[in-house]
Amino acid sequence: MLEKLARKRKYVNYGTGGLILVQWILMFLPYYSYGDGESSSIFGYIWLNFDDMKDYWRSQIPGYAINNEFLIPFALFFICLVAAIFCFTMPTEWFSHVIAFVWAVLGLAGFPITKTLHFGNIFWVHMVIFIIGTLAIALCWALDVYAAKKLPPEEIKLF
Repeated sequence: MLEKLARKRKYVNYGTGGLILVQWILMFLPYYSYGDGESSSIFGYIWLNFDDMKDYWRSQIPGYAINNEFLIPFALFFICLVAAIFCFTMPTEWFSHVIAFVWAVLGLAGFPITKTLHFGNIFWVHMVIFIIGTLAIALCWALDVYAAKKLPPEEIKLF
């Protein structure tokens, strides 16, 4: 059974790319509620109206500075896009696993340490996607190692 799964390991990476794409799309949905019933997505926070939210963040987070709270959402926005593209276009290449792993580590570490992301209404949805994505990446790596040891050379395209 493991050999059959190893032969179809690219579909596991497609699933990982799908999770990454879902997480990227979630960045466009309303995430923050602030002011008088106003809301913003993570994308909006990055590009559009963080100046409008500045007073709100200063009232919520002592010592708020945009430089401390901007890097993780900004980096995740672009790494999500790049990782999803690589997972779909090169599912059995080592680099797609590496960039997906960078996405997972940045998300698992960055979401909890970025205070502004704690105020979002779907914080835990993002965290669950990062955890499931990390498990899928680990499965991809395990299947690649298994394939390198057990499958015929013509079926292995790791490097």
